[in-house]
Amino acid sequence: MASLTARLRGEPRLQAGLKDAVDRLKRTRDAHDVIEVSGGPPGGGPDRVKCLHAHVAHELADPPNPIGALTLAETGWPDCRIPCFSMSADERDDG
Repeated sequence: MASLTARLRGEPRLQAGLKDAVDRLKRTRDAHDVIEVSGGPPGGGPDRVKCLHAHVAHELADPPNPIGALTLAETGWPDCRIPCFSMSADERDDG
């Protein structure tokens, strides 16, 4: 979280992407149930990163969330929008 927070300070595009993601998350959440803000924005952003699990969940459920995407990439999570393997026509016919 500390290294991602440091990156936010030096990368305006990353910070803008996180701000957009947090704003979108709040709009979506509030469409279901308005939650009174008791502290910072969800996940800490756009100036500070905390709650990586929230960013990852948001990236998986409603991309893009740049902090969630960076976290998934760092952990080696596969991008299942791209096939993880390929099958030949013969293999597909055998299945």
